[in-house]
Formats: sequence, C-alpha cells, structure tokens
Amino acid sequence: MTIRIDGTNSAANPGITGSDTDTGLQFGTDEVNIVTGGTTRATVDSSGRLLVGTSTTRNNFFNSSTNVPQFQIEGTNFNDTRMSLVRNSTDVGGPSLLFGKTKGTAIGDNDLVSNGDVLGLISFQGADGSLQVEGAKIEAYVDGTPGSSDMPGRLVFSTTAAGASSPTERLRITSDGTLQLRNSPGIDFSQIQTNAAGVDGEILDSYEQGTWTPEVSFGGSSTGVTYSEQTGTYVKIGNFVWASIVVGLTNNGTGTGSIGISLPFTSGSEGATRGAGIVSFADNFTSLNSTPTVYMAAASTSTCRFQHLDSSSGSGTILNTLTNSNVPNTAQWRAAISYTTF
Repeated sequence: MTIRIDGTNSAANPGITGSDTDTGLQFGTDEVNIVTGGTTRATVDSSGRLLVGTSTTRNNFFNSSTNVPQFQIEGTNFNDTRMSLVRNSTDVGGPSLLFGKTKGTAIGDNDLVSNGDVLGLISFQGADGSLQVEGAKIEAYVDGTPGSSDMPGRLVFSTTAAGASSPTERLRITSDGTLQLRNSPGIDFSQIQTNAAGVDGEILDSYEQGTWTPEVSFGGSSTGVTYSEQTGTYVKIGNFVWASIVVGLTNNGTGTGSIGISLPFTSGSEGATRGAGIVSFADNFTSLNSTPTVYMAAASTSTCRFQHLDSSSGSGTILNTLTNSNVPNTAQWRAAISYTTF
C-alpha cells in the first residue's frame, strides 16, 4: 500500500493517506483529525480530548460552561450516539465498565481513599435551551473505613424534582445492604394492585418500630404515680400503629377520674380513626364487671383508656371508663391497641 504525505491537508484531501486519497489523517492547529470518505470522524484537540462525531468541544454540562469531558461522542441518531462492549469467550465472564478513584496526585498513584469519597458517577443530563442540566444520577461512595482488600461502598440514586436544577437523593443502598428511602413521599403500590372500593391511599410513606415509656394518669394528672414495670413497644406502618403496653403500678398517685395511658403517636383527626384493643392480662383491679378493653376516647389524642361493662344498667351493655377507684396501687396489665394517625 502506498502512503501519501502531501495533499491539501483538508478533510476532502488529508495530509496523510493511503491509496484512498479522501481517507487518512488531517492536521489542524494543535489537533489531529481522523478522516474517512472525506468526512472528519474523530478529533484529538489541543487539550488532548478525543471527540467522536464532532470537532467542537462541548463544555456546557452540569448547568455551567466550565465542565468539559475528555472523551466526547456526539451524533444525530440512535446508531451514532451509542457504545457497546461485547466479550466473546467460553467462560462465564462478561464485559466490564470500570471506575476507579485514588487519593494520589500523579498518574499511576494508588493512595488510599477515605470514607465519603465518590468512587464513580453516572449522570443523565438534558438541554434546557442553552446548558445541559442534570435530571438524574447514580453515584458510588466509600461507605466506611477502607483498608487493604477492604472497600465498603454505597450506591446513591438521585432525581431532579420539577422546578429544580439539581438532583436530590431518593434511594440509598448502604454497605451492609440496607435499602433506604431518602427525600421521598414513599413507595407507590398503585401500579401493581387491584384497589378495593373506598381506597384513598396507595403510598407507603414510612415504617418504624421502637419503644416508648407509657405514662398513666387519672383525670389528666400523673402526680405521684410510680411503677414496678413500665414498658411500651410499637410498630408503625404508614398511618397504622400497633402498640403493646406493659404496666405495673406501685402507687396510683393523687389524681382522680378516668384513666389515661400515653401512646407513642397522636391519633388522627377523623372520628373513624379512633382505635381499639384488648387487655390480655389484668391483675389487682377492683370493682370490674368484665375484662377491661382498650379504646381511644377521642380523635387527635395521644392517650388511650380502659373500659368495662356497667352491670347497673340492667342489661349489662353500657360501657364505663375505668377510674382511679378501679385501678389501685398494685394494678398490673398487659394490653395492646391499634389505631391510625390520619
């Protein structure tokens, strides 16, 4: 094959060609162009950037004019704006796309990274008319203290809300595999279920489990109340709360009137949200006409009460709230209540 070093050094007639005079290398000012068929296909510009499909550097990423990628591909259709990695082998391995990070300052360094360092970023951007603005991104971070053959990591998924110009973290997968929702209204189940009549919500916005200390009062006063046992556990799924109450009294205090037991969350404002529950164990109560049950006396309250049947009604169907006279110094109980917070 003949190599020709002359021509007009244009795209139509590159400076270095073979027998095909419109295919070769064309040299500009501080740049080298790869030409085929008289058209520039790739450019290495004066900053060492590799430009494919364009000879003009794009510098308008991340909503600014100073972010210039070192490798750029630009085109006008599906085929000229995609890349592929194909591995042909008889083993189980596939192709790889690798991102790496060091704390070094020179090419080839391997200085140890630190907790919180970004290991890699995939950014999805769109033009707003003048600049490329980030609509979503996936980031990998160091998620703990790294060491030799030890690199804890987390993945962070972020999206840009309507009216915003930068992404907000929405989902995180931590180094121990925990899946965390961040800055999100919750999980929407509307696309995968058949709704029952009357449905008014399909977003699960929270899950929580924990403990609290139930406080006992009579007529609104907890003065002088002391305990041998005082334990509360709860599970909250969205707006639904299940709570377990274990209490033993050593003194019922100086308050008089209806019993009140504090809850971990305030109930909702609608009357339909008033909760109910059971007492599985009750000891040392006095003047009871039935096993007590648990109920919410009103909406928008953070206390529940006990009630029992009033046999004086004749039919034994009227329910009365327990008072300090029914719950003496040594009363003990195990109870559970479920209610909603909307």
